[in-house]
Amino acid sequence: MVIEFMHSVVISWGNYALLAAAVVYIYDFTLTWHAEANLLRWRGDDPYRWAPYFLHLVPLRYFALMYQITVIYGISLAYVTPQLWKPEQCDIRGSQSGHSRPILDRF
Repeated sequence: MVIEFMHSVVISWGNYALLAAAVVYIYDFTLTWHAEANLLRWRGDDPYRWAPYFLHLVPLRYFALMYQITVIYGISLAYVTPQLWKPEQCDIRGSQSGHSRPILDRF
Protein backbone atom coordinates (compact mmCIF):
# COMPACT_ATOMS: atom_id res chain seq x y z
CA MET A 1 0.00 0.00 0.00
CA VAL A 2 2.71 2.46 0.97
CA ILE A 3 4.88 1.58 -2.01
CA GLU A 4 1.97 2.07 -4.42
CA PHE A 5 1.29 5.44 -2.86
CA MET A 6 4.92 6.49 -3.14
CA HIS A 7 4.99 5.56 -6.83
CA SER A 8 2.02 7.81 -7.52
CA VAL A 9 3.66 10.87 -5.95
CA VAL A 10 5.27 13.09 -8.56
CA ILE A 11 7.93 15.46 -7.28
CA SER A 12 8.60 18.25 -9.73
CA TRP A 13 10.09 21.72 -9.80
CA GLY A 14 6.73 23.15 -8.71
CA ASN A 15 6.98 21.28 -5.42
CA TYR A 16 10.51 22.53 -4.84
CA ALA A 17 9.43 26.11 -5.62
CA LEU A 18 6.61 25.93 -3.09
CA LEU A 19 8.99 24.49 -0.49
CA ALA A 20 11.51 27.27 -1.12
CA ALA A 21 8.75 29.86 -0.88
CA ALA A 22 7.62 28.44 2.45
CA VAL A 23 11.17 28.52 3.84
CA VAL A 24 11.71 32.13 2.76
CA TYR A 25 8.31 33.14 4.09
CA ILE A 26 9.03 31.60 7.51
CA TYR A 27 12.48 33.22 7.57
CA ASP A 28 10.98 36.60 6.65
CA PHE A 29 8.27 36.27 9.28
CA THR A 30 10.79 35.38 11.98
CA LEU A 31 13.20 38.15 11.01
CA THR A 32 10.60 40.90 10.80
CA TRP A 33 8.80 39.70 13.92
CA HIS A 34 12.07 39.90 15.86
CA ALA A 35 12.83 43.36 14.47
CA GLU A 36 9.34 44.65 15.22
CA ALA A 37 9.53 43.24 18.74
CA ASN A 38 12.81 45.10 19.28
CA LEU A 39 11.24 48.31 17.98
CA LEU A 40 8.27 48.02 20.28
CA ARG A 41 10.50 47.15 23.24
CA TRP A 42 12.75 50.22 23.16
CA ARG A 43 10.44 52.62 21.36
CA GLY A 44 10.24 54.75 24.47
CA ASP A 45 8.50 58.06 24.68
CA ASP A 46 10.03 59.57 21.54
CA PRO A 47 8.20 58.27 18.43
CA TYR A 48 10.76 59.78 16.05
CA ARG A 49 13.52 57.70 17.59
CA TRP A 50 12.25 54.40 16.19
CA ALA A 51 10.90 55.70 12.85
CA PRO A 52 14.16 55.11 10.89
CA TYR A 53 14.33 51.54 12.15
CA PHE A 54 10.74 50.95 11.11
CA LEU A 55 11.56 52.24 7.62
CA HIS A 56 14.38 49.70 7.39
CA LEU A 57 11.75 46.96 7.57
CA VAL A 58 9.92 48.23 4.49
CA PRO A 59 12.31 46.71 1.88
CA LEU A 60 12.19 43.38 3.68
CA ARG A 61 8.39 43.39 3.65
CA TYR A 62 8.43 44.41 -0.02
CA PHE A 63 10.84 41.59 -0.86
CA ALA A 64 8.65 39.10 0.96
CA LEU A 65 5.54 40.29 -0.85
CA MET A 66 7.18 40.16 -4.29
CA TYR A 67 8.63 36.72 -3.53
CA GLN A 68 5.22 35.43 -2.50
CA ILE A 69 3.57 36.79 -5.63
CA THR A 70 6.19 35.45 -8.03
CA VAL A 71 7.04 32.14 -6.45
CA ILE A 72 4.02 30.96 -4.51
CA TYR A 73 1.42 32.13 -6.99
CA GLY A 74 3.32 32.55 -10.25
CA ILE A 75 5.38 29.38 -10.38
CA SER A 76 2.68 27.18 -8.89
CA LEU A 77 0.17 28.62 -11.37
CA ALA A 78 2.61 28.00 -14.23
CA TYR A 79 3.00 24.44 -12.98
CA VAL A 80 -0.72 23.72 -12.64
CA THR A 81 -2.06 25.53 -15.73
CA PRO A 82 -0.57 23.26 -18.46
CA GLN A 83 -2.12 20.25 -16.75
CA LEU A 84 -5.58 21.77 -17.22
CA TRP A 85 -5.24 21.88 -21.01
CA LYS A 86 -6.31 18.97 -23.18
CA PRO A 87 -3.96 17.90 -25.97
CA GLU A 88 -6.39 18.88 -28.73
CA GLN A 89 -6.63 22.37 -27.29
CA CYS A 90 -2.87 22.80 -27.41
CA ASP A 91 -2.67 21.97 -31.12
CA ILE A 92 -3.54 25.25 -32.82
CA ARG A 93 -3.10 23.96 -36.36
CA GLY A 94 -5.47 21.02 -35.87
CA SER A 95 -3.30 18.69 -37.91
CA GLN A 96 -2.56 16.06 -35.27
CA SER A 97 -5.83 16.27 -33.36
CA GLY A 98 -7.96 14.79 -36.16
CA HIS A 99 -9.96 17.93 -36.81
CA SER A 100 -10.33 19.26 -40.31
CA ARG A 101 -10.11 22.91 -39.27
CA PRO A 102 -7.64 24.52 -36.86
CA ILE A 103 -8.78 25.40 -33.37
CA LEU A 104 -8.53 29.11 -34.05
CA ASP A 105 -11.07 28.78 -36.88
CA ARG A 106 -13.57 26.88 -34.75
CA PHE A 107 -14.26 29.77 -32.36
